[in-house]
Amino acid sequence: MKRRTPIIALAQIKYNHTGRHNVDRIKKYIVLAAKKKADIVCFPETCINKAEQLPLNHKLIKEIQETCKENSIWTIITDNFIANGAHYKMAILVDREGKIRGKYKKIHLYGDETKENGKRIFVKDTDFGKIGIVICWDLAFPKLFRKMKNAGAEMVFCPAYWGYESKAHKENPKENEKNIIKSMMLSRISILLGCAILTKKNGTSYHILQLHVLIGYLMNYMKKKDLLCRRLILMR
Repeated sequence: MKRRTPIIALAQIKYNHTGRHNVDRIKKYIVLAAKKKADIVCFPETCINKAEQLPLNHKLIKEIQETCKENSIWTIITDNFIANGAHYKMAILVDREGKIRGKYKKIHLYGDETKENGKRIFVKDTDFGKIGIVICWDLAFPKLFRKMKNAGAEMVFCPAYWGYESKAHKENPKENEKNIIKSMMLSRISILLGCAILTKKNGTSYHILQLHVLIGYLMNYMKKKDLLCRRLILMR
């Protein structure tokens, strides 16, 4: 059985509605992730220019592609894009050569500005593993993860722009919303048999029950504006 240990980076950035500001920050974090030897860096949902729907050949997208090429790293960026004359909430996978290797159109919309939804799951081979992508509210639908697992996905990325509503909970709404997200993440990982977040601690692999610790760390880390890098263990 072949053992691989890719390094995954998550960029928790603060962004606004100005595309120029956001792309400059995205490029900065791509460079930072590459310096940490990451194979891929994933950015949050709607990270480029929420106020405007962009064509895939927009100059801002090309700048991100060029930065990936210069730093030999994969990147996932998500926003409202125009494709074939229709508007989609879409995640773009850019490879080490700066080429767009895949596009995932969000299937389950929730408060999105776009009206068109995707119909197909996304699973793609890369040079560090086979990945799946979902976006935000897709996380609430386990069927997508079963399909990705059956298609061979070893890890799944979920860029999100997640908020909370106080009216949804009587007490402590923010903490309750975090617990809901955490429970969904754990249940989806169990569908993937834990392969998405297996890593090492003092030379020992995490077991599925220990994923609570790692997920909790990720949830707490979301408060910070920074870059999180972790090495995974993939067996195939």
